[in-house]
Amino acid sequence: MVDSIEVIMSKAEELKSRYADRDALYDELEQMTFLDWAEKASTQAKAPNVKITISPDARNQFLAAVQLMSATEPKFRVPEAKNMVGDESQIEKFVQALWTESNKIAGTSLLYDLIFSAMLYGESHLAVTDMNDYVGYFKKRGKAYERRAKRAASKSPFMFKAFNPHECYTDFDDLGLTSHYRRVEATAKKVAGEWGQAGIKATKDMQDQDKITYNEWWDLEKHCVWLDEGKVVLDIEHDLPFIPIETAITDGSQKLFSKISYQRQPFLYGVAKSGLWDRQNLTLSALYTLIFAVGFSPLFAYTRNQPGKELEVDFSKPFNVINLDQGEGLSSLARNLIDPAVMEGMNIANSLVEDSTIYRTARGQTVGANAAYSTHALLTQAGRLPLITPQRRIEWLLSQTMEKCMERLADGAGTNSAIERMLDGVELSTDTNIETALDVRLPQDKLQAANIATSLKAAGIVSDEWIMSGLLQIEQPEDMRKQIMRERFVELQFQQFVQKMAQQEQMAMQQQQMQMAQAQQAQAQPQAATMQREAQMAGGAQPGMEQQPTQDEMMAAMMQQGGMMG
Repeated sequence: MVDSIEVIMSKAEELKSRYADRDALYDELEQMTFLDWAEKASTQAKAPNVKITISPDARNQFLAAVQLMSATEPKFRVPEAKNMVGDESQIEKFVQALWTESNKIAGTSLLYDLIFSAMLYGESHLAVTDMNDYVGYFKKRGKAYERRAKRAASKSPFMFKAFNPHECYTDFDDLGLTSHYRRVEATAKKVAGEWGQAGIKATKDMQDQDKITYNEWWDLEKHCVWLDEGKVVLDIEHDLPFIPIETAITDGSQKLFSKISYQRQPFLYGVAKSGLWDRQNLTLSALYTLIFAVGFSPLFAYTRNQPGKELEVDFSKPFNVINLDQGEGLSSLARNLIDPAVMEGMNIANSLVEDSTIYRTARGQTVGANAAYSTHALLTQAGRLPLITPQRRIEWLLSQTMEKCMERLADGAGTNSAIERMLDGVELSTDTNIETALDVRLPQDKLQAANIATSLKAAGIVSDEWIMSGLLQIEQPEDMRKQIMRERFVELQFQQFVQKMAQQEQMAMQQQQMQMAQAQQAQAQPQAATMQREAQMAGGAQPGMEQQPTQDEMMAAMMQQGGMMG
């Protein structure tokens, strides 16, 4: 039987009451993050002249962790499966485009919000809104609002929202999330803007800037929205196969501990529970109050020889001489501005805060001028160890969210947006497996990964796809292989073109040399003929040649020789 709105309101109140200890812990964590010291007023009341100084150490460590984790963008991968051979690359491109467009629609970095939430509260909440439902809320809101909603739907079939965990209360069973209750302070204008005609009807008697308490409930059957002011905005059965909100405890364990405040153990948990931040604030306030008191107190003691006498001292000149009468004296007040015990206590607190959060070398602090690079690199890597757990669980949260989106598309959801055309020809399945990589990497990590990839490739013990996706974090290994083949083909074509041009140039040079030789030979023949004609006209022989005897001369010679013999 489906619960009524009254029963759901009662369940929401009971669920919230179970999270009282967790809310108290979150209050402490927020005070450290936003430098809002709870004991500031009481300390100021006890000692009006105290110089309140709040330590930014916990906040700096927190922001360093957030910045390290948000230095990259998630990479989505669809492992090869029998039911979608060859379609994995298209799905990967779609999921990556869906994440990009959702960030644009949200107008913020969803990953940064998730990481900020994970590091501050130890949990993250990411909701998925079907853009068809979103457009439906604005159909009666007005043409301008409906047109804006349709424009967003034309870019992406879904919209993502990151919720503040301090405003959320969840209930689970062995199969996961069974109910999600969100309670937040809002304005009447915001409610009317998000829920269209239903929101306008619920806030019609309010001014736009009136503060109201907004409640939203999801369970496996119903989706309800109501205001503390007694107005019900939404009360429907959603007919979805799941609750369209993913939650993840990023530090801690929900299964091991029954106490809710123990289940969440976020980044600053140790600093908050140990009281180190309060000790830092007290030590700093005492330290600077002492410096102020001593620094503005008298520096010299003057001993006069008669009552009421004043000593005039000119400090404007260096090495000036002070003239004292008999019986007078001038001495410096020896003071110790800072007690060594105060500094020792401060150093201990600072060291314990670092041990409880993240080593400062991970955010760039040097370890000394003489330290080897390998030492600094090792400390930088080790300093990021506290980030591994939230990193992995945010990856899981993103994977689960994208799988829910693919399941909704397989069931017929969608807005025919531009990015959905990437799935043309793909047979979608309700059990698509999506993996997410969110690596905290610095430039030296990329170099190290490249060297490892080269060694593994040479050894031949892993596949190219694993090297690309698992080690080098390449989004679509198949596309990368195709691109490599295209580049190699272009390079081969270029080499063949260069060789062909070289051969043509060589043949052209040989042909030119043959033509020059023929021209020289043709020029030499007329010259030889001219010389022969000139020699014949002169009655002489050609140079270098013997003149042949005529036939009459040969007969006369033979007759003469025969007579002599007779």
